[in-house]
Amino acid sequence: MGTRIVPVVDFQANCFALLDEVAESGDEILVTKNGRVVARVVPPLGYMVPPVDRLLTADELLGTAHWGDDEDLIEPTGEPWPGETRDWPDS
Repeated sequence: MGTRIVPVVDFQANCFALLDEVAESGDEILVTKNGRVVARVVPPLGYMVPPVDRLLTADELLGTAHWGDDEDLIEPTGEPWPGETRDWPDS
C-alpha cells in the first residue's frame, strides 16, 4: 500500500477520479493545504462492493424472513408509560 500526497486544489478538481483510485488500489491519499495535511482519504476496511448483476430479494438480503408466531407477541401490562402519570401543575 502506498501513500500519495495531493494538494487540496488538485483534490477538488479531480475528486471523483481520486476516490475511484483509492477504492481500486487500496492506497491512501493525504490531502494538503499550504503544505500541511488536512485530510486523509482511505478505503473502508474490509469493504468490497461486489458487482451488481441483478437485484436481490429481501429474503436473500436478510435470510429467510421469520417474524415469529402470534405466541411471540407480548401482552400489554396495563401499566402507564413513563411520563403518562406525571402530575403537571395547573396553569
